[in-house]
Amino acid sequence: MGRPRKSEATRQRLIAAGIRQISAHGVSGTGLNALLEEAAAAAGSFYNFYPSKAAFVEAALDAYAASLLGLFDELFGSDSGRAPLQRLAAAHGRLISLVEEGDFAAGCLLGTVGAEACTTLPALRPVLQQAFGQWRTRLEALLAEGQSEGSVRNDLPAAQLAELFLAVWQGALIQMRVEVSSRPLVETLEVALQLLRSPDLAR
Repeated sequence: MGRPRKSEATRQRLIAAGIRQISAHGVSGTGLNALLEEAAAAAGSFYNFYPSKAAFVEAALDAYAASLLGLFDELFGSDSGRAPLQRLAAAHGRLISLVEEGDFAAGCLLGTVGAEACTTLPALRPVLQQAFGQWRTRLEALLAEGQSEGSVRNDLPAAQLAELFLAVWQGALIQMRVEVSSRPLVETLEVALQLLRSPDLAR
């Protein structure tokens, strides 16, 4: 009997289920049976696409990063007519809405996998580094734009400000899951925006 024909719809369901499951339960806490049940897929279909769990996690990371970066590209764009910090607030406000819709069960897939699997699945490290790097690059470009127009503080390089924002945001995501509340994200975003704003605007 031949192997089942690969189906793009099945692959997409597996990836979507994987993102949800791994974000909520981690790599080690995500079992194949639960994944297949949520995706309504057979085990043979899974192995048609992915020779190992690591390969599947990598594909889920790629899909998640593409979606996240697509959101930033949409909301960070200057054609919105909003100031850079307003665009930063809008993008991360959208992320807050998404975790609220999910009842705080899942945080950032990149952070979840990075905290758990970099030592056990070192092949994922370059994937995570690339995704975080692309996130950081977009933040840096947005903040540099704000510095050039005078709305973002310029006593520190935009690259350092982007690094700091990304770090505190990831920390707030952990607190969000502990508290089962969006409060850490909302307050972190509010304070970060205040700290990023040019002091000249307060004068």
